[in-house]
Amino acid sequence: MACNEGKIFKTQAPECNKLDCWCLPEPYADKKVTVKNKKYCWLYQQRAKDLNKMLPNFEHCETLYTICDYRLENYVFKQLLLIEEQIRNYKNKLDKEIDFQRKMLDDMWKLSQRFLLLTQYYGCVKPYPDIVSILAEKVAQCKFQKKRKAIQYSNCRLAFILDTLRTSIRKLNNVCSQMDMSVQSPIILGDYKIRPLSYYRNLIDDAFEYFNKVLCNLKSWTQLLDIGDPNAIEDYRCLLDPNKKFDEFMKTGKINCTCMRTKNPECINNFVNKCK
Repeated sequence: MACNEGKIFKTQAPECNKLDCWCLPEPYADKKVTVKNKKYCWLYQQRAKDLNKMLPNFEHCETLYTICDYRLENYVFKQLLLIEEQIRNYKNKLDKEIDFQRKMLDDMWKLSQRFLLLTQYYGCVKPYPDIVSILAEKVAQCKFQKKRKAIQYSNCRLAFILDTLRTSIRKLNNVCSQMDMSVQSPIILGDYKIRPLSYYRNLIDDAFEYFNKVLCNLKSWTQLLDIGDPNAIEDYRCLLDPNKKFDEFMKTGKINCTCMRTKNPECINNFVNKCK
C-alpha cells in the first residue's frame, strides 16, 4: 500500500515518519522485517536470491533472442531484398548493353573490312590510289574509334551499377558479422518457407562473381579492338555470347535437387554429367 495519505496504521515505518511512504499494513503489524538497504523503505525486501529463479532453465532459451537480434535480422532481410532488386536490374541492364554492343560490333566489322580493302596490296599494287584511299581510311578510322568509345562507355555504365551492388553486399556482410549466429531464429536456420541465411549469402556471392568476371573480360578485350584486326572483333563478339549464361549459371546444381548446396555435391556432379 503506497501513498496512503489519510489512513492510520498501528505501526509505522521507523525509518520514515511520512504518511506518503510505504507503511506497515495492519495485518502484518507483528511481522519482523529486516532492512538490508537503508536507502529504501524498511518494507522493501531485496530479492537478490530470487533472480536465480528467473534465469531460463529450458533448452530453447539457452541463447536469448533480444531486440538487438531482431533489429539486425530486420536490417539483413531488407538488405537481401535490396540486393535481389539490384541483381535483377543489373541483369536487365547487362542484356541491354550486350545488344547495344552487338550493333556497334557489326558496324565496326564493316568499317574494318572497308579499311582492309583500302590499305591492302594486291600484287604490290593498291587497288585505289592514295588520293582516294587516304581520306576514306581516315574517315573509317574516326568512325571506328567512335564505336569503340561507345563500347567503353557501355562497360563503364555496367561498372557503375556493379559498384553499387558491391557496396550493398559489403553492408550485408558487415551486419552479418555483428549477428549472433547461435540464435535459433528462422532467418538464420531457415524453415519451410525460406532457406537459411548462409544459402542466400552464397547465392549472392556467386551472382556477383559471375557479373564481375563478365565485366572484367569485356573491359580487357575492349583494349584489343583494332580496325586492322577483324579477328579481335570476332573474339569480342564471342564474349557477348558466353557458353554459360546467367540463368544457367544460377540454376547449376539446383534443378530437381532437394538437398542443400554444399552438403551434397553429388547433385551438382550429376547435373554436370547430364549436360555433357
